[in-house]
Amino acid sequence: MALDFGQLTNDIQAAFDSTSWTTCAEKLASAIDDYITGGLITTTVNGTVTAPFPMPPYQAVGTGTYDKNSDPKKGSMSTPGLSTLKSILTTKFNDSTVTWSLVGEIIGSAIDDYVSLITITTKDENILEGTGVGAPGCINTAGTYGALVSSLTNVFTNQAIAQDWTTAVQSIASAIQSYIQGAIVTTTDSGTTPATSWTGSGSGSIT
Repeated sequence: MALDFGQLTNDIQAAFDSTSWTTCAEKLASAIDDYITGGLITTTVNGTVTAPFPMPPYQAVGTGTYDKNSDPKKGSMSTPGLSTLKSILTTKFNDSTVTWSLVGEIIGSAIDDYVSLITITTKDENILEGTGVGAPGCINTAGTYGALVSSLTNVFTNQAIAQDWTTAVQSIASAIQSYIQGAIVTTTDSGTTPATSWTGSGSGSIT
């Protein structure tokens, strides 16, 4: 299953419909977590196969997949930064000294810190059978973080101030979508099929 933009939009709307900033912060953090963990990660895996003697090692290519909605489930994802994301947003949303001009960077930075702690595993198939492991930092957002902060800052210095929350919600969801879809996912991969063993690396994206 792919990233669900419609559900993300609905969940962000529900967050900003909340009657308290604490509830808004917690719902927004959960919306982001549900959106990312519900995505589909696909990597291209390049490996070196250790063949039985006297054959020399050879190169092969496989596909790594994380999909919690497939049957059976493929791979796994852990988001240990969720509690911190909720805490930061709750604190800042309830801080009366925080101005609208700062909210975009606060949210963007908190999201990026949350993503930096994500770990994943992928199921490797198609010639190379095994497992890919993504340690903290495996989702590289260096190329999309700046645009996320810029987009969110624009939302909260224009649309939010104007109380145009319908447009604001769509813009927030779009900013998060572009940020995640543009990230590069990397894994360290290994397995025992084919031959006796293989090692390699995967690179791909979340869609």
